[in-house]
Amino acid sequence: MSRFSKQVVCLVLACGLSICSGVVGATENGEGTTAPDPDARKQAFTFDMQYTDVSGYAQVDEYILKGTRLGLNDLGIDHAVVAALGYERRLNEVSSLRFRLRWYDESGQGSFPGEINFNGGIYQAGATLDSTVQLADFVFHWQRDLLSFGDGGRLQGLVGANFTYLDFTVDGPQVSSGDTSEHFYAQALPLPSLGLRVRYPIRDKGEFYAELFGFSVNHWNSLRKEGGTVYLSQDNAEANVGVRYQLGRTWQLNGGLRYDYLKIDEESNEDGNVFLQRSLAPFIGITARF
Repeated sequence: MSRFSKQVVCLVLACGLSICSGVVGATENGEGTTAPDPDARKQAFTFDMQYTDVSGYAQVDEYILKGTRLGLNDLGIDHAVVAALGYERRLNEVSSLRFRLRWYDESGQGSFPGEINFNGGIYQAGATLDSTVQLADFVFHWQRDLLSFGDGGRLQGLVGANFTYLDFTVDGPQVSSGDTSEHFYAQALPLPSLGLRVRYPIRDKGEFYAELFGFSVNHWNSLRKEGGTVYLSQDNAEANVGVRYQLGRTWQLNGGLRYDYLKIDEESNEDGNVFLQRSLAPFIGITARF
């Protein structure tokens, strides 16, 4: 993991401690939490999209055949189209539930001067390889106000879980046949997700917000076996900075910048699979509140 990503993960863990202390410190009369939001609606649906640069690598070992570390950009995977669908349900004046399903569309073509090894197969030197990343995630958070500041600003805690789906494919002429796909999702686990969110109103036209959430696990038993127990290590980190502009009583326009970091490492006596992806790009979306 990069130095920056380690700092992000440490900050996310600190967020969890802040959430716990904030919840315990809140009193029954609401001291230390925000006042009710008079414009809040019970439900909200959000859709947003990104066209983002991506970087990272994948490596898939099989038995004694060490996989070649394949850079995503070397495989021709430079960009991704990302779409996200979210739902928010307000529970009371200070808390709500948030759900989001997101998926990536990314693929590319590339060639290497020498032979490469992937998932037990050996690919011809100089051959054109078609690669596809099927990546999606589902995250939910319980969001609670921790304190208020300024003229309507709020600090909120996020506690929830995240599940990542990943299927990585490399297809092309092989010298020695092997599987062309690695199903990372077969060993995936729902993982905790902790974070903080800051909201600040912009007069009566909308709000500025910033949030950071994620988690890091190391050598967890995946409860699956493939040549022995498969152990999972995974780092998730996401940061958003954006503005929501009120278009009317129901509709809001959203825009901002989003950074994502994902690293998955699966290890057993038979396999050794690693996937890393970073992305950073603006996003734009629409929200309907009822």
